Amino acid sequence: MKKHKIAFFDTKPYDENFFDLINQRYQMTIKYFTSHLTMDNVALVKGFDAVCVFVNDQITRDIADRLKQDDVKLIALRSAGYNNVDLKAVYKNIHVVRVPAYSPYAVAEHAVALILTLNRKTHKAYYRTRDNNFNIKVMFYYVYQKFEIATDCLDLIWPVKRQESLGQEKSGSVLSIF
Repeated sequence: MKKHKIAFFDTKPYDENFFDLINQRYQMTIKYFTSHLTMDNVALVKGFDAVCVFVNDQITRDIADRLKQDDVKLIALRSAGYNNVDLKAVYKNIHVVRVPAYSPYAVAEHAVALILTLNRKTHKAYYRTRDNNFNIKVMFYYVYQKFEIATDCLDLIWPVKRQESLGQEKSGSVLSIF
């Protein structure tokens, strides 16, 4: 049985770790390239059976023609989208496979993360942390502001009568418990 050779483009260390782990079972020959697949480096695929590319790799007609010339049989996309592949150029010449769909949980988690970024300003926190800015006044201001917003929201959702019926006292702020 022939040992297949795959050229991976636009890889990161986590890609390599994952595919090396999976490849222990299949024992294919894998070569990782950190660069995108372009006309300048398409010669690197000579002798490979397949190429595996990511979303920013553009499979143009020229690249597809070169892949066909070098006897590449498969283009594997590490994405659900395929708008980066000239399908007319590869039609009946090179098979193209892609991720069929993303997990609805992953999409939902990403949507929640984006919402939290808007609310929690995690992008600003990232820059402050990166710059070693741990100014407590700034952090306390954001925390206090978030507690006040949370209190206002709870007051709308959970009216005073509901709180009193549970034997809870209405206070002006969540922070008053400290």
